[in-house]
Amino acid sequence: MNAAADKYKLLFRKIFYFFPLQLLFLHLKKNLLLLVYWLLLFGYTFSAFGTKYGIPYLFLGPEYLNQVDYKSFAILGFAFGGFVMAFQIASYIMNGFRFPFIATLARPFYKYSLNNSFIPFAYILLFLYHSAKFQHNSEQFSQIQITFNLLAFIVGYALNIIISLTYFITTNKNLSSINEQEIIKTRKSKVSRTHIDPMRIPLHKGIKWFNFSTRNQRYIETYLHTPFRISLARSMMHYDEQTLKKIFTQNHMNASLYQVVVILSLVVIGAFKEVPIFLLPAGASILLLFTLFIMISSALHSWIKGWSTFALIAGLALINYLSQFDFFNYQTKAYGLSYKEYDLSPYSEKRINEIAYDEYDNHNDYNNTLDILENWKKKFPENSKPKMIFINCSGGGMRSTLWTFHMLQYLDSMLNGQLMKHTQLISGSSGGMIGAAYFRELYLQKLKNSDFNLYHDSLKTNVAKDLLNPIIFTIATNDILLRLQSFNYHNETYIKDRAYAFEKQLLKNTNNIFEKKLSDYSLVEYKSQVPMMVFAPTIINESRRLLISAQPVSYLCRNQRNQANEGTVSDCIDFSHLLKKQEAGNVRFSSVLRMNATFPYILPSTHLPTYPSIQVMDAGMRDNFGISVCAKFIHTFRDWLIQHTGGVILINIRDTHKGAHSETNFSQRTIMQSLMSPLGSLYENIFVIQDYNNDDLLHYSGSWYPNHFNVLNLYLKNNPTDKISLSFHLTGKEKRQVISSVSLPENKATLDSLLLFLQNKTPE
Repeated sequence: MNAAADKYKLLFRKIFYFFPLQLLFLHLKKNLLLLVYWLLLFGYTFSAFGTKYGIPYLFLGPEYLNQVDYKSFAILGFAFGGFVMAFQIASYIMNGFRFPFIATLARPFYKYSLNNSFIPFAYILLFLYHSAKFQHNSEQFSQIQITFNLLAFIVGYALNIIISLTYFITTNKNLSSINEQEIIKTRKSKVSRTHIDPMRIPLHKGIKWFNFSTRNQRYIETYLHTPFRISLARSMMHYDEQTLKKIFTQNHMNASLYQVVVILSLVVIGAFKEVPIFLLPAGASILLLFTLFIMISSALHSWIKGWSTFALIAGLALINYLSQFDFFNYQTKAYGLSYKEYDLSPYSEKRINEIAYDEYDNHNDYNNTLDILENWKKKFPENSKPKMIFINCSGGGMRSTLWTFHMLQYLDSMLNGQLMKHTQLISGSSGGMIGAAYFRELYLQKLKNSDFNLYHDSLKTNVAKDLLNPIIFTIATNDILLRLQSFNYHNETYIKDRAYAFEKQLLKNTNNIFEKKLSDYSLVEYKSQVPMMVFAPTIINESRRLLISAQPVSYLCRNQRNQANEGTVSDCIDFSHLLKKQEAGNVRFSSVLRMNATFPYILPSTHLPTYPSIQVMDAGMRDNFGISVCAKFIHTFRDWLIQHTGGVILINIRDTHKGAHSETNFSQRTIMQSLMSPLGSLYENIFVIQDYNNDDLLHYSGSWYPNHFNVLNLYLKNNPTDKISLSFHLTGKEKRQVISSVSLPENKATLDSLLLFLQNKTPE
């Protein structure tokens, strides 16, 4: 009985003190920061994190050169291999000294990495399963193609691991490489319980290998000698301490050199970010970011040990302090504007009111738009009263870009090419305005070339191409490190950052049709060949809207003043008047699209040449649907519209349904959710709040516009259980879902109503 008990006890000890298991326990106890990266990766793979923004799809179906294929998976696998090696090195640096027995083994770093591979191996298995499922359901790949892609991932991963381990195995010294007589010295008089740190930094001359406390050591009985063989951990009592010290010091120098080479490689790769083959899949770029963060944190831990947390906080505080100075603060700019320091435009309450209430400018701008309205009227038979269309397109990343463009194609085809003829103004936010601007420019080309096919499917393919890869890659290799590259545009020098990468990719995807100045649209808008577009990015400093248009629109900034509301302030400012000295009309049109679609963190906010400097970001922060600009335009020109039109039709192209809400908002909340709900609910419901305000605005518009006023909503098929991600990247399934949304019964009914309204008929 005792023999059996001892047998099971021994077995339990061998299992419990198994090196991989003890490493896992140690990570949970002391290395939670390292596990955060793995937690994120597992969360992305399980679609538990970031699903709203499409982050899991960047890993499960990586896209490279506009294709999801074996090349993209091989690159992702190679990047994952780099991340795993960074994890292994960091773990070895922080934990190696706790397991002194590995000093007795040949190739100690390899043996440590092998035993520390439980988490990477588990992740790979789960990734292969979920990626295969995703490729089958979303990309509709065949089993052969899925297998080939996953094999490419494994090959890419293995290649990085083999290269890295080959470096360590061939350059690291071990006990067998030193004369046997110099290594082993039998100690009969006493037992040495020396602690050895296998990754001590050479600069730390004062730290001795044999001075570390034994309380930090972890007891190990068994370990993986090879992937398929378990061995007993040997004693290290009979090895010479100084010899071991030399071996591990040299090993650590190799590890440090490896880290330096990897970080320098990221900088070098970043220098080639404009070469298409170097634009890695976004998932691979995220892994590069994780790799960089791990290496920096492990380097700090190596160099200053217990002071690493303090050093990190102090470093962040120093960077924050230095960021207020021009020599350290890289400002993203709007390309084409003049940023000469001696000629900055003043920005103050006084200046804002001067622009909003200047009688001369208001009168001229108003009359200029009246001329445009008269030119719009000339497109129709004399004495007729045509319906005027206003188009509002919501923000929502690439899904809104594709949805808006597809709907405009469909509407124009349904109306026999008459959509733009009836449309006077387009407003909105973010991705929706990119899609609308793309259609408007293509329509302009159609006017110049009647053979041009405005409805070709390749145009949808172009506008839906990935924009996220260059952004994330630039963050990983440029913006996080050093922004060393610049370029010249209209005699001004600008830094190449992720804003530049976004514009460059957008221009490439759309065959450079946005490579023009804002003022290039002034004449065609004035002649009413194409509708006006008013962009309204948000000024971060005080939440005002910056109205950007090829036409001066200061009248939209003016509020009616009387004795009862003398304190009324303008909530917006006209771009063309504010930056007149900075050549506002010369701003590149792609920069206007970018400023209007600056999603926080993904794209940097844009600094404008004012004093003090103002920054602008996504228009959706104030009005994601463009209703307020449209309503104010109608109110301003209501007398003309009543006299010369048969009514107004507002077409809202939306990426979300009105009144849509999540059932989770009404379920029992956790303690953490309750603590976060005051701020979290406000953020989550910001667009719902805008809907409430916009509906009130449209409701009251009936009191000052008695003519026919019809509001039509076209909705994207965006079910709560099958949502299309809010991202600059769409999967194949998401693109198909966007395109098919036009066939929703509610959209079909809306389109039928539009036809009747244009014929001055009322739907039944």
